[in-house]
Amino acid sequence: MQRIISILILLTISACSTVGLTPPEVSLVDVRFDEMSLLETNLKAKVRYENESNKAIRSTGTVHELTLNDIYIGKAMSDESLTIPRLGTATQEVTFRLSNISLLTKIQQLMNSNRLDYDIESKIYVGSGFTGSSLTQHNSGKILQQQ
Repeated sequence: MQRIISILILLTISACSTVGLTPPEVSLVDVRFDEMSLLETNLKAKVRYENESNKAIRSTGTVHELTLNDIYIGKAMSDESLTIPRLGTATQEVTFRLSNISLLTKIQQLMNSNRLDYDIESKIYVGSGFTGSSLTQHNSGKILQQQ
């Protein structure tokens, strides 16, 4: 009986772990093409998180889906722990792996573009195991590239 009560208390605490947490604003700060091979190109993206909440957010991992100039780029995942301070910002670099075969002509367009309109959907994991949950955020914007 004590074990069942302990499990119920743990589940209640985990359900409350994200109560009151507002998802941070997520924006793209920089993108650059990195390693290239015959079949794959890496796109490094610097992501900024802005926490307007009075509580720090401790992330145990993130997943991002990215679209640039109406071209779906793909997903980037990170298991890096990250603390976004209360009323503050944090940045993280993530890597998107692009298939050269499916994006062959589009990668060149993106590389030659000096303005990138982006759409990013992010899932920020907080906690882990039974006490884990996630915060989801969606944002759009633009980045001006230097040639």
